[in-house]
Amino acid sequence: MEVLFEGTGAMFPVAAVCFISVFIAIIVDLISGIRKAKESKQEIRSNPLSRTVTKFVIYEGAVVIATMIDYMLHFSHLFVLMKLHPIVGLPVITCLMSVFLCIIEILSVREKADEKTRRRSEAIVQAVIEALGTDNLAEILRKKADDTLHGHQPPPQQPNK
Repeated sequence: MEVLFEGTGAMFPVAAVCFISVFIAIIVDLISGIRKAKESKQEIRSNPLSRTVTKFVIYEGAVVIATMIDYMLHFSHLFVLMKLHPIVGLPVITCLMSVFLCIIEILSVREKADEKTRRRSEAIVQAVIEALGTDNLAEILRKKADDTLHGHQPPPQQPNK
């Protein structure tokens, strides 16, 4: 029985770090979502919060299953048979799964930041339209388009007929 667990000493601490890293990524995404809701003056409802609990169960469950796969690979001596001696005793699948899940969380946080930037840009455009009025804005845009098409010279005059 001791032979079976030989070389697994480093697997559990590394898997624990992976588990904690994914947990921290989920918390960062949750905080980002709450902050986004507060900035956009939305109420924080229980449904999005319950999705975080579901995400936690799915993500951390995936890390635990990946750890079990790593242990089974170790017990089967597959890495030894494949002559992959440097990774024997390391939870490779767990690490890859954790990296994948953390990347998903990074993209989620970035997506929320992009939404915030887009909303701010839309608010600025709306404020400019309200300040200038649509008629003045149309005139300014027409002049800028003419300047762009014809250089900074006045547009050519049409001959009188």
